[in-house]
Amino acid sequence: TKDFLNNKITEIKDIEHITSFPIIGQVLHNTSKVKAIITEYPKSPLADSFRAIRTNVNFFAQGREKMVILITSSMSGEGKSFAAINIASVYALLGKKTLLLGFDLRRPALFKEFNLKNEKGITSYLIKNAEIKDILQHTQIENLDLISAGPIPPNPVELIDSDRNKQFFDELKKLYDYIIIDSSPIGAVTDSFLLFKYADINIFTIRHNFSLKDAVKTNLKSISIKNISNISILVNDVKMSKNSYGYAYQSNYYENNEKSSLLKRTLQKKSNV
Repeated sequence: TKDFLNNKITEIKDIEHITSFPIIGQVLHNTSKVKAIITEYPKSPLADSFRAIRTNVNFFAQGREKMVILITSSMSGEGKSFAAINIASVYALLGKKTLLLGFDLRRPALFKEFNLKNEKGITSYLIKNAEIKDILQHTQIENLDLISAGPIPPNPVELIDSDRNKQFFDELKKLYDYIIIDSSPIGAVTDSFLLFKYADINIFTIRHNFSLKDAVKTNLKSISIKNISNISILVNDVKMSKNSYGYAYQSNYYENNEKSSLLKRTLQKKSNV
């Protein structure tokens, strides 16, 4: 009865009952308050789950050297921006010229994670108030740039559906190897549906024990009806059980590595004194 009343995605089989879209990866629960996990905790199992996603994305892309990857979800709070930041970071760390686009035009927030500005951004370009060089911002992560959403426009749908937006992507593809789009949730607005066509891989984020089955089902059905290609599922915030052998082994492996690194640093400091 408890399972019957639970309308949240709690298992992989819940997703498999809803859709046949492939699962591109599972992101472990983030125990820290930091969003840029790849740079802050590069040796953590959580960082490794993003590396696994990068590997799977490359497999899906069948050897394509350059790529546009869009990330969306059903509703806010499912972790699409968290996923976008870290997927962009894993490509930047490979030495690839990477751009993160804050395309949630109605709720600009991505710039805050990098302590950057939002006075000018995508909307400034789309209304011909700025050129790309005016809105590009370098992040503290090497090889990773950001273009934030910019001032909230009265007509986001028209701007996204404009020829100017096509020109925007054409220009950016000449400058970057990987472009990661942090798009708005498709359960709330139609913006992402207009952006899907620009992406080589479209990633739909589902948050474990948070995303609603009905919302996921409805939104994935909308995607199917519109014949949008290259859709895959990212499962976020997976809390692995401690009695799982794989997880326990991984945790011990990383913990021991971290302790070993800490011991080395301590010994080095002492020898330098």
